[in-house]
Amino acid sequence: MIRIGPGIVRDGNALVAEVRIGSSRDGTQTRKRERFALGTDLAKIRAWQHGARYDLAIATPSAPGRGSLAADIRDFIAALPEGRYRIDSEDLLTHWTKSPLGDRDRRTIKRLEIITVISGWTTAGVAESTCNQRLSRLRRVFQGLGLDENPTTGIARHSRAHRQLDSRGAPGSGPGGPR
Repeated sequence: MIRIGPGIVRDGNALVAEVRIGSSRDGTQTRKRERFALGTDLAKIRAWQHGARYDLAIATPSAPGRGSLAADIRDFIAALPEGRYRIDSEDLLTHWTKSPLGDRDRRTIKRLEIITVISGWTTAGVAESTCNQRLSRLRRVFQGLGLDENPTTGIARHSRAHRQLDSRGAPGSGPGGPR
């Protein structure tokens, strides 16, 4: 093979263009190759490379950046021993990585933003016990980081008692309350 240019080689009676994205060290590298007839204009091949690189970048999910909540969650899960707790942690914490807070720097996340995400889940119909479990596991992540300020501190667990008030605010007489 004769190298023609970056990512372009002559292979027998054809030109082969290749585009790579990601790292071969951590296994995130993806490649795309295309064969062109000899004599094809290099500008056309480079245009293909540019378009292919764009397609790969769009198709490849971005890795969470350092210091982001998603990266911290990934590291927390990786440090857990195999077993049920790890599986449950993956299930519960995945929702935090997909939330608007997932890509944020962990030091900029505020208590009210966590409450807002939980409120969105309950509004969407997620069970209160599930929201409590997600919050509890997120607390473990922040505790493991050893930050000076833990944004999950002071967030109360959801309970049915908070929602079972009648129009006067009297507990227990709302829907689902004691009869």
